[in-house]
Amino acid sequence: MRRPKQPKLTEIVLFNTHFDSHGYSLIKKLFKAVLISDPKWHFFWEGDYTVLRVSSDSVKPIIEILEKNIIEHKVKTPWVDNIPITAKYQDCFLDVFHSFSMLAFTMKVPDDVEDVMDRVIHCFSNMIISPKLLKFTEEKFGRYGKGYSEPFLVADYLVRRAISMGFLAGRSSGRLGGR
Repeated sequence: MRRPKQPKLTEIVLFNTHFDSHGYSLIKKLFKAVLISDPKWHFFWEGDYTVLRVSSDSVKPIIEILEKNIIEHKVKTPWVDNIPITAKYQDCFLDVFHSFSMLAFTMKVPDDVEDVMDRVIHCFSNMIISPKLLKFTEEKFGRYGKGYSEPFLVADYLVRRAISMGFLAGRSSGRLGGR
């Protein structure tokens, strides 16, 4: 069953917007002024720049705020994800990215972070359980992978993610938690 196509989004790259208090304040300002009513917006901190994707109705007011605050930016349209797995399921990821962005600006931080992460991980792990996945985890984890496989999938992913970001090798990409 195919989902209806999602609207095309405009990507706006905001330069020199680190995930510090200045960068956060800017996104929060955009959220309160425009994004809260945009049904598909989402953002990502990418080190020294921020990727903001918005519906067409949000572009003009966002650009006006950025220019008024002298924020260097570049408008790219339409957004097509360059990560193969995300591009493959882009219509679904659009909803996920929007929901995560809304959570980021509406949940109580840091109080609710761990509980929200737990629900996100558990719910997705719970929803993807299938006979094929159970067979895969049993083959991958042997006798420990029999039955419900959420802990094995999550632990395996977290170790691989830590390695890819350099944490276990003593390196860091400069993101949270790195030294």
